[in-house]
Amino acid sequence: MTESNASTRRLPLLALRHGVLLPGSVSPIPVGRPRSVAAFAGLEVGDEIVVGVQLDSEVTDPALQDLHRVASLARIRGIERREHGRLSVLLEGIERVRLETIDAQVPTLRAQVTRLPDRSAAKETQIRAEELVAHARELAGKAGGALAEAVSEGASPGGVADAIAAVLDLSQSQAVEVLTAVDVDQRVRFVSE
Repeated sequence: MTESNASTRRLPLLALRHGVLLPGSVSPIPVGRPRSVAAFAGLEVGDEIVVGVQLDSEVTDPALQDLHRVASLARIRGIERREHGRLSVLLEGIERVRLETIDAQVPTLRAQVTRLPDRSAAKETQIRAEELVAHARELAGKAGGALAEAVSEGASPGGVADAIAAVLDLSQSQAVEVLTAVDVDQRVRFVSE
């Protein structure tokens, strides 16, 4: 199902009207639009899909201009069939990708994407990320939970920012701001403020 060369990949695309899947997070996502359900035909656990975020949730048939250009590459961890042809999928965000083109093939969308690796963080950002990890562990205490699991020792500053953002109660626009912040320094500043 995946076509790729060294710098770009062509994968099925799931366009979210609501919600954001950040790299490093695992999230259940309801899938109901026919084109979105069709994107999972032939896919199975372990396969990858691009998860984009719509600019306007009212758009029913999104094109490239209707999506934020930064999206998440995700691994499918579960697919559950629901009533009326709907699905519930469990997706794990892997990394940021840039949407280059979208093919509106009937019945699905496919996106050509380019990886967006984290740019190295400034020393100040690395220190701030280490402080965030220490603070998150202190807050989680012995209770553990998602926050304690989210921040692992030795995680990159960008990974720390994504993990903390995934467990915060962010608005849609704030979560999109974290997703689209390719600059690690900006992302760490955002979640630490």
